[in-house]
Amino acid sequence: MSKLLRKLSLWLPVWGGLTCLLSFSSMAQQITLRGKVIDGENGLPMPACNVYLKNHPYIGTSTDANGTFVLTFEFVRDTLLIEFISYQTIEYPLLKAQSQTNLAFSLKPDVLSLAAVVITPGENPAYRIIREAIKRKKQHDKRQLEAYEYESYNRIEGYVKSSDKGISKLRFVKDMRRVAAGYDMLRTTEGDTLIPVLVNEVVSRVYMKHSPYKRREDIEAQQLSGIGIEDAPTLQNILSNTYLTDYNFYRNQINILGKYFPSPLANGWRLVYDYELEDSLEVGGYVCYQLKVIPLREEDIAFTGRIWITKEDYALRKVQLHITPNANINFVRSLSIEQVLAPTQSSVWLPESMFFEVEISEFTDLIPSIVARTYSLYKNYRLNETYPNSFYEIRENNLPSNKVQEEKLMAFRALEGDSIGFRPQIHYLIDTLNRVPSVKRYTGIIKVLSTGYLRKGGIDFGHYARYYAWNNIEGHRIGFGMRTNYHLSPKWMFKSYVAYGTQDQRWKYDLRLYHVLSRKRFTIVGLRHLADIEPLIQLDQRNDLPELFIASNRFFDLAGRRPFFHTANSLWIDSRLSQLVRAQLTLQQNTLDPLYPFAYYPTPSDTQTRNSSIHTTEIIGMLRLQRAVRLTRDANFDEIDIANRNPRLTLWTIFGFKGLLNGDFQYQKVYLELAQKNANVLGIGHANYSITAGYIFSDVPYPLLRTHLGNNTPILIERAFNQMNGFEFVSDHFIAVHYAHYFEGFILNKLPLIRRLNDKLEWRLVGSLNAVWGGLRESNQALLAQQTEDGQPVEGFSKLDLYKPYVEVGYGIDNIFRFFRVDFFHRLTYLNSPQAKPFGIKFSAEIKF
Repeated sequence: MSKLLRKLSLWLPVWGGLTCLLSFSSMAQQITLRGKVIDGENGLPMPACNVYLKNHPYIGTSTDANGTFVLTFEFVRDTLLIEFISYQTIEYPLLKAQSQTNLAFSLKPDVLSLAAVVITPGENPAYRIIREAIKRKKQHDKRQLEAYEYESYNRIEGYVKSSDKGISKLRFVKDMRRVAAGYDMLRTTEGDTLIPVLVNEVVSRVYMKHSPYKRREDIEAQQLSGIGIEDAPTLQNILSNTYLTDYNFYRNQINILGKYFPSPLANGWRLVYDYELEDSLEVGGYVCYQLKVIPLREEDIAFTGRIWITKEDYALRKVQLHITPNANINFVRSLSIEQVLAPTQSSVWLPESMFFEVEISEFTDLIPSIVARTYSLYKNYRLNETYPNSFYEIRENNLPSNKVQEEKLMAFRALEGDSIGFRPQIHYLIDTLNRVPSVKRYTGIIKVLSTGYLRKGGIDFGHYARYYAWNNIEGHRIGFGMRTNYHLSPKWMFKSYVAYGTQDQRWKYDLRLYHVLSRKRFTIVGLRHLADIEPLIQLDQRNDLPELFIASNRFFDLAGRRPFFHTANSLWIDSRLSQLVRAQLTLQQNTLDPLYPFAYYPTPSDTQTRNSSIHTTEIIGMLRLQRAVRLTRDANFDEIDIANRNPRLTLWTIFGFKGLLNGDFQYQKVYLELAQKNANVLGIGHANYSITAGYIFSDVPYPLLRTHLGNNTPILIERAFNQMNGFEFVSDHFIAVHYAHYFEGFILNKLPLIRRLNDKLEWRLVGSLNAVWGGLRESNQALLAQQTEDGQPVEGFSKLDLYKPYVEVGYGIDNIFRFFRVDFFHRLTYLNSPQAKPFGIKFSAEIKF
């Protein structure tokens, strides 16, 4: 969900600046209900009563000081609920699409007995209920099932909330608001108009299995409409994943927007929550305790609201939770979750419906807020029917005919209560907006800015970051790039760029051809021909470096970064063998021509011959183990695993062949890495970490060894050694550790002297550790010549002692003005080196919640 909302946030200007005036007829019949609620015993008006629709709880209001209410909405066949604490709930059926006035409701006190709650002197009676619910939560948790399957309907909606600020003041936005204002379903309870920009509906059959964990989701129907959507297949795969809304409150932590919220039923609840026993009432046929959930500190990332726990077996029947206004979450004005669970033939309770809404705002006054909603229905559960492991493996999903899909969608819409067909008309409204010329122009501009590519039919021109650079080798570097997209071919992609330097007067280029062999296994073959300048530190990195880091290395002092002119020819195949295993095999030929004084001896014993160019022929094998969640590929054919926070273990083996295709060296390299992002750490924040070990078995020149990634820029790079110089240490065997811990508000919100100040600043503390143990054999060090053939001195490097690691520690403040981060690093070892920087400051910026 967090990935989805970040993607939506990038399109805020698109949605906020939709430029058209639609003459659009009324989509559904609007009705208004007016009435009054009184106390059934004394006849006095009752303020603050909840008045809402049973199957659409987000459509509602509350009574005023006189007990009166007004509720306007697009008619749906539903039941109006009137409720107040300690009073019996009134259900009023809505059968006809007609407005009603002078409604009168009399609430009677609830006579349910609370005798089952034994209150000990001095103890909050809610505590015993919570303790008992936690004691029994294992038997009610769906993770105790061996397997289960179900049908689901999942709808995701995105809206832009109009306002009187920024671009919403423009005439065409006002016209848009006027069109949408006629439909109550497109208005908030505060009266703001919502302009629909995205709606996706999915019906699927989901199969779950535990021990070992397996998951399969078969999409049976889907309808997606959105403003300015280009990569529809990718977005459809992302939005069709029910994993995005799979919130299990029997877990100790609930991940929402990349933040870990303690569950109200967490084992350590006393550290986060307080509770109040408010009522005992019937919820959908089950007598429940109604408990108010109160966070101990409003600034913490925690829930507030109500939960209902059954009186008979202490199962979680229902939750209505939201965040406090002071919670330290960026750009989130409001967030609410409602989930209803039902019992099965076993002791497990499973979800039957779920509603989630978040409003993202406060980017700037110029840009309006966005509202994202998800609504899910679940039915036809089947328990403990297991299938062979092969049944759950990745497979290509083939959708039925459009007619069958529409029938399935209509069936679930009827269950939801959409008898007037409001959802299909929202799809139509969005499709109409997409055909407006002014909308096309505006979305086109934003697409270029956000993706770096300009789409013209089956060709994307870009990436614009490659179009210009200046450095002291190439002078002015002028480039041009393009790629094909799925409109030209869903199975083939050609991607390329060319560049020319005015100073070195040399052409550079990168040509790639991809072909999809199997969508079921995500199998791709590719060809590449590269001829470009690359700094030394980019040559032996097994992971993709940040684009900003690569781009910064093309500017200014490129000669000081030990650059090579790198010519490469590659052939590879990449395949997802199962949900757990991904494999890649590459045949690659490289030529490295140094653009700085460099020379090496062919062998440690042959010091009479000096070479500068390096020719290699390699076979590279990669095996990655990571439990997949839901796979798709982006516009570059790169694999995307949606919402995946599982640890990743990767093994690389590289074999170099002497004499094959002019290869100069015979060697073998092995790298092993364990990494994870956004790992929950004992409820005190989350962490990103990686542990990488490597060994190079043969004697080769140092450009083929491991040059540890130092960082000479002021930009923070988590996977680099930020106080190490770019070419300071070289190793042929090493173990590297990178760890960054995000405390969120866990510390700064609790320190007495800082807490009050941080209520306004909303800063977050970050801690980090980077260390590497390594070494270099004398035989490899002896290959470095002292000078080139023309007598220029060759600059050397340092080596690590395996028993004396390089270590740096850092601490920083994140979320400065909600975007910026400042880290302070201290280098603890190898301080006697003339290049050593004992202390440094790094900066970064990121949009995150």
